[in-house]
Amino acid sequence: MYVDNYLRNRGIFILIILAAALVLSWLVRPQPEIESFDAQGTVIEITEGQLATILVQLENGDRTRLMVGRNTPELNASIQLLGKRYEDGSVLYQIRASEGFP
Repeated sequence: MYVDNYLRNRGIFILIILAAALVLSWLVRPQPEIESFDAQGTVIEITEGQLATILVQLENGDRTRLMVGRNTPELNASIQLLGKRYEDGSVLYQIRASEGFP
């Protein structure tokens, strides 16, 4: 009798955990991308550290902060970005892979 209750409770617990994981994965699923576009920006700030970041002023006046690798662009340098617009209206930018810095 105790064994049956134990197994039943374990089964219910596993089902609850699986249901919670399914709901959570549905809530945090990536938004589908609506469009990709090219953007031009100017580097207005460089932050050095373990992970160097740059602050870029876009042509439309928006600003975005991006992480860069070992090759950091110079201050006031013009760079090409790839923008991605999503269904919820958010826009994310990234440095184009073909963009080479000195």
